[in-house]
Amino acid sequence: MKKNIRTILASAMALCIFTSMTGCGDSEKSEKSSGPYAYYDLLSKEYEKNPPAHYPVNNPAENACIGTDGKIYATVKISEVNHIMISYDTETKETKTILPEINDICYFYCDGYVYSTNNDVLTRYDTNGNIIQTGASGRIRGNVVFTEDGSAFFDTFDNGIEMLSPDFQTVTQLSEPQVEIEHGLTEDAKNVTVAGAYKNKVFAYSYTRGGEESTDVYFSLFALDTSTLEWHKCADFEEEDWTHGEMSFNTVGRFLLGNSYVFDMEDEKVIARNASAYSADNSDLRNHFSSNYVGGDYSIIKDNSTSRIYKGKYASDNTPIDLDDCKVLTAFDNTLTGNVILLDTNRYIVNDDYGVFLCTYDKGETEEEVIMQF
Repeated sequence: MKKNIRTILASAMALCIFTSMTGCGDSEKSEKSSGPYAYYDLLSKEYEKNPPAHYPVNNPAENACIGTDGKIYATVKISEVNHIMISYDTETKETKTILPEINDICYFYCDGYVYSTNNDVLTRYDTNGNIIQTGASGRIRGNVVFTEDGSAFFDTFDNGIEMLSPDFQTVTQLSEPQVEIEHGLTEDAKNVTVAGAYKNKVFAYSYTRGGEESTDVYFSLFALDTSTLEWHKCADFEEEDWTHGEMSFNTVGRFLLGNSYVFDMEDEKVIARNASAYSADNSDLRNHFSSNYVGGDYSIIKDNSTSRIYKGKYASDNTPIDLDDCKVLTAFDNTLTGNVILLDTNRYIVNDDYGVFLCTYDKGETEEEVIMQF
């Protein structure tokens, strides 16, 4: 197909050691283009060339994005298990329901199209909700990513990783990546979840964890060569960094962003690692690279305990971030109720029990736009 389709994701990584240095935000030391913050320059350049226009399928109630046409696309939770897909034109202020409410269905947007996974079928629509193509997929349980030729890759409950051809007519069940076990033997990797794609490679992570007495714990990232359909391992991670499998991913050009890593998919190496980007033990600072980077040479950090939003930088050498060194973007006391979804360096969405609202960091909900009211 003529239009290149970038990846969706849903969850990422990075480990690389730069020089030790603390600080973040607008402080003088964090503005330097070398050392532990240099990777932000790389992210910013890739973002300008390839701004993400997708979001993960595995948590649709908490995601929204700016589409390739400049409109905002969001999956809105209507009931406990039901969602709808909407678009919002920030110029005309028009809200449009693209896909209707259906029980237990997953909707998502990716690079000019909207999709649904329902009854073991993956369907592609235009942004008016008209079906373009549909194909049997099995029960998708995680992210869906697309390669440049339009092929879809996803993990299923029943058949592991599958590939759906660009015309959505041919399903191919893929072999599982292999991990080494005792005596030089290998076995199928467990809990394999598709994370992203770049050029002719699809990336997936795998994890397992044993009991308190077990050492059978690993978290690894694998790459699939789509021309040969063969896997190879890219990286291994420590248990403390994969937060018990609660991974989310997004892509910015060649970079795969996860909870606490930034991974270069072209060179297959981690370029930044900071465990404080995602704190499994602190629900007030449950941020991660995949959702708190929306362009520029910094991250957007939400502190639910103070209802403040910050502009800051995570050091690539795992130095913990200190919010006292970061710049407060919100000049107001905001309750931050519901799902707060970052759109770019100026705007965010609040999706709560009352509806969906568009806000800016400087004005907050005092001058919000109503996208949809329940």
